[in-house]
Amino acid sequence: MKKYAVVTGGTGLIGRALVKELYQNGYSIVLLTRRVIDKIDDIEVHSILWDSEQPRDIKDELDSITNKTKYILINLAGYPIAQSRWSEDVKKKIINSRVNGTEYLAKEMCDEDSNVSLFISASAVGYYGDTKEKVNEDSPKGEGFLSNVCEKWEAASLHSKVETKIIRIGVVLSQSGGALEKIKLPYKYFLGGPIGSGNQYVPWIHIEDIVKGIIYIIESKPKAKVFNMVAPEAVTMSKFSKEIANSMSRPNLFPVPSFILKLMMGEMSSMVLEGQNVIPNSFLNSGYNFEFQVVNKALENMV
Repeated sequence: MKKYAVVTGGTGLIGRALVKELYQNGYSIVLLTRRVIDKIDDIEVHSILWDSEQPRDIKDELDSITNKTKYILINLAGYPIAQSRWSEDVKKKIINSRVNGTEYLAKEMCDEDSNVSLFISASAVGYYGDTKEKVNEDSPKGEGFLSNVCEKWEAASLHSKVETKIIRIGVVLSQSGGALEKIKLPYKYFLGGPIGSGNQYVPWIHIEDIVKGIIYIIESKPKAKVFNMVAPEAVTMSKFSKEIANSMSRPNLFPVPSFILKLMMGEMSSMVLEGQNVIPNSFLNSGYNFEFQVVNKALENMV
């Protein structure tokens, strides 16, 4: 019998890598996406038109593809938080694209008669707000816009009547784009340095551990309900920027003051000026072995 994985956000940074890993683990892929596609990096996929901001009922279409067999549902969709300044309209998109889509998936596709065997729904470590104290999956919600977004996002997933796991994702390190590409850019021109005070924590994770961590949740069935998707080694921005410079054989001499970022980015600057000292207790306690536990090894792998 075929194994199916239904994925939202499958064309994004994490989604593309996950589709490849799922395919290698024997899953047929169905993407819920805003444009019809039949391949992701040479991997054949099914796709159904779907917008997480204004979700529509797609159960019949999905049943026809999967023949009403059981499937894994992985929800990664959401308007990019670092795409533009946080105007009121952008804030609405950030919230609605996460909450509306997740609520539909949880209520309509994960009801008592569902064919979903496991629902994995994304969140972010921004849930904890700005903190230098160590936090884990049992720690309380923090303050600020991103923390409030994560709270609503996670609450929407809890309408599910099937087994549900929440993954709080940190700063993803990948050669294919994302935050690292933006952070590395000034170093290419010998202009790199720490951002802000340098004392804020960077809760990072290698893209390989993101996708392998999700597969681990699917296949090994750990008992925890919430998983911090971050590496075991939390580092400050000062150490993080130093390791980036070392990996690129560049100087680390030009810090970016907080007030400059606030002028350039507005409220969105909180993404890099604030941080979280996050511990991945659920993974560590369940026996998952991280491929990249320390940041210098992860960055060396990106060179």
